[in-house]
Amino acid sequence: MEKKRTPMQLLVALAVVAVMGAGVSNSGVVASDMPASAPGQPQNVQASDGTYADKIRVTWITVSGATYYDVRRGPEGAVNWPHIGYTTTNSYNDTGVSSNQKYDYRIVACNGDGCGPWSYPPDTGYLGVAAPTNVQASDGTGTSAIIISWDAVAPATYYMLYRGDNSYGWNMEGNVGNVLAYGDGSAVPGKLYYYWVKACNDVECSPFSNDDTGYRRLSAPYNVQASEGICSQIVVSWHSVPGDPESLHYRVGRGPVTGPNTYFNCSSTTGADITAAASTYYWYWVQACDDTRCSDWSTTADSGYRGEPPPPSSIVATNGVYPDHVYLAWSSVDGATAYQVHRATSPSAPSPLVSGIPGVHHNDYTASCTIPQYYYWISACNSCGCGPLSSYDTGWVQPCAATPTATPTATPTATATATRRPINTPSATPTREPRTQPRVFLPILMRSP
Repeated sequence: MEKKRTPMQLLVALAVVAVMGAGVSNSGVVASDMPASAPGQPQNVQASDGTYADKIRVTWITVSGATYYDVRRGPEGAVNWPHIGYTTTNSYNDTGVSSNQKYDYRIVACNGDGCGPWSYPPDTGYLGVAAPTNVQASDGTGTSAIIISWDAVAPATYYMLYRGDNSYGWNMEGNVGNVLAYGDGSAVPGKLYYYWVKACNDVECSPFSNDDTGYRRLSAPYNVQASEGICSQIVVSWHSVPGDPESLHYRVGRGPVTGPNTYFNCSSTTGADITAAASTYYWYWVQACDDTRCSDWSTTADSGYRGEPPPPSSIVATNGVYPDHVYLAWSSVDGATAYQVHRATSPSAPSPLVSGIPGVHHNDYTASCTIPQYYYWISACNSCGCGPLSSYDTGWVQPCAATPTATPTATPTATATATRRPINTPSATPTREPRTQPRVFLPILMRSP
């Protein structure tokens, strides 16, 4: 049968508890000062270190004979630990704490006879920070950066961003400040990256968020140039764009001016199209690509041809403007070094008229006024030869002038009668004979072009 305490013993026990409540910083009073049946000192006190975002959980080993526990808490490094609660189990959830602060905990085991010594040393705990949610990395929406965004975490004062080449780990991290979005301009265009985010405060950082992948869109190539007049091929060139050297390549598109319909790949910034038909204009565009994705097509395109030049797109011949020649003019062809004129009196049998014309016009002085109409074609030439004929145009000189027919007239025979002037008869006043010949006006000659 347990011996009852005397009033003096109870007063001593209460005094001990009061002393401990005042902030005794050591392991407690000596055993001789405690009630004989008071519980022992709690051991292995553990306060959670950021495990929970809404509480600090404190645990300890159950003390024999204890019926309840007194939980004490103070800021980290404190010398006083005010009472914050009681519990009948060997754990306590402290929800009355704030973020950005660490706390020290001590536990006292008690029963009906009194309380034992405080736990020692104190253990430190703090609130956790929840991992950010809704992490999103942009998928090729911009050429300058990958944009990573996430939802706010209430206790966070800054965020840590992590980037990796795969889902197994990261090779870059950085404090991006108290923001909810960040542009990663250091990402290699076209390369796929994995991103994670941690929310942090002055005490702790959260666990990793779920990852999300993103990539920076490749820039479109520019300054596309296509050759004109190389006999065997069309050489296409362009400026390089930044990207992963191990996977970056280019896709060349060929077609009419409306857009590409044929493609071939190049590993450098120059490509040769050997399948193009000779004397035919083709337009070229270029994309930058990696293993899985490509940039937009180049904003500019260029046209080119191989072999002999294509024909001029237009030709004009004068129609009866000049009496002695037909004037011809045509559009120039890039890469042509000379032109050839073809002529015929019907639209189906052209034959060369003159070759080696350096410019884009010619006067045909061999045209006859007896021919009512000529047909003219032009071909452009270079070192590979002369290309196809252009469409024709008709031209002619002024019609021949009519030859005048002479009309014979009779010559009258005049009989002269001699008349003697009277002697000493004054002569008549002389008069001016009227002009019998018309005035002559010289025509103004028109110079041909």
